[in-house]
Amino acid sequence: GGGGGGEPEPDRLTGLNTCERNYVIFHPNIISPLLGNRDLAERWLYTHNFQDGHLNGDHPFNAMKHAFYQALNVCEVGLENTQAMANFHESCNGQLVGSPQSFAMDSHNNQVGMNIAQFSGCNFDNISNAVINAFISGQLRKIDGQPTP
Repeated sequence: GGGGGGEPEPDRLTGLNTCERNYVIFHPNIISPLLGNRDLAERWLYTHNFQDGHLNGDHPFNAMKHAFYQALNVCEVGLENTQAMANFHESCNGQLVGSPQSFAMDSHNNQVGMNIAQFSGCNFDNISNAVINAFISGQLRKIDGQPTP
């Protein structure tokens, strides 16, 4: 702590777990893009009538939220930072943040999203189409571990 304003403002860290907070303290440049992408992913869900994936973490559409968000993050903050924050969001200090089923689903869908950014490029429409196609073609996973849709 202390010093020349390198740390993000604490209110912007609301909702982050200890591991996520500790990571962004040392990578303060990623917080604004991550927050912006979170909002963009939520708006994208509503725009496409997939809002149940935002309102209910166990809904199949939640798979697309994770994939879309992580694809955006790779484009904005790079693969290393995206992987670190995605992993810390699901598991912190050896403790799962959610259920084992949620951990498996979210981890899988996060990785699909990261792959999409790497292979489809960082064009918004390409990412959007690739995430929807991943959902339709069963590349994403539902809470029961079964392929979407």
